[in-house]
Amino acid sequence: MRFKYPLLLLVWAWSLTGCQGLFPRLTAVATPPADPQAEAMLNSGDYAGAMSRYEQLATTSGTPDHYWLEAADAALKSGDNAAARNMAGGIRQR
Repeated sequence: MRFKYPLLLLVWAWSLTGCQGLFPRLTAVATPPADPQAEAMLNSGDYAGAMSRYEQLATTSGTPDHYWLEAADAALKSGDNAAARNMAGGIRQR
């Protein structure tokens, strides 16, 4: 009876480490800072201009998915559903 609790603790710890490989690791993705030019266009209601700016950022930045999503959002706000659909198609599926 003396070894009951340490043995249970050992079995519990071993079972937790056994489950480590079952779940994929989630990696944190840093969100790029807001683009002042695109933000100004959005705030003034120039959604088409913001959409173009986000498209430019999507093709030149290291985080294209973020900017394609922003461009699609601006396209939706401008009422251009077809453009929003095309831009959303540029986002990589994981």
